[in-house]
Amino acid sequence: MKIVRDGVEISYKDEGEGLPVVLLHGFPFSGRMWNRQIAALAPSHRVITPDFRGFGDSGGVPSTVVDCTGNGVRIVREGAIPESEIDLAIREVRFGRGAA
Repeated sequence: MKIVRDGVEISYKDEGEGLPVVLLHGFPFSGRMWNRQIAALAPSHRVITPDFRGFGDSGGVPSTVVDCTGNGVRIVREGAIPESEIDLAIREVRFGRGAA
């Protein structure tokens, strides 16, 4: 799936059903780093894994960590997750020194 933000296509996977889980990749990876977790979670959860600008299947070049993280937030806010479920979906999981 893709959204267009500021003229740049941002790619993300949306798999499974149930309580949504958003997995944000670290630098310099892509959403593919979560493939095993997607396989484990998708039978009971909706799993959304964006590719930040300039990574994976997304276009553009990130200029800051805030740009990268902002794309994940935009996917959530622009309809990937219903407003009523956002507070349940946002939890912090860190990988390395990233901002995920």
